[in-house]
Amino acid sequence: MGGAGLHVDADDLAGWADAVGGLLADAGRRAELVELGHGVATERTWVRNAETYLGIYRKCLGVRV
Repeated sequence: MGGAGLHVDADDLAGWADAVGGLLADAGRRAELVELGHGVATERTWVRNAETYLGIYRKCLGVRV
């Protein structure tokens, strides 16, 4: 994600508590993640995803464009 989020295993309750607690305590880090997240969101569009997968499928099938 380019550092735009925190990663915690789904079943790691202590990890979730630490992650959420850390964000609640650090407004600067929250703002940083929001800014990074907006950047990621502008790059990850349905059109761009479709173009990416189309290229992968063509490569797998040996289709030349």
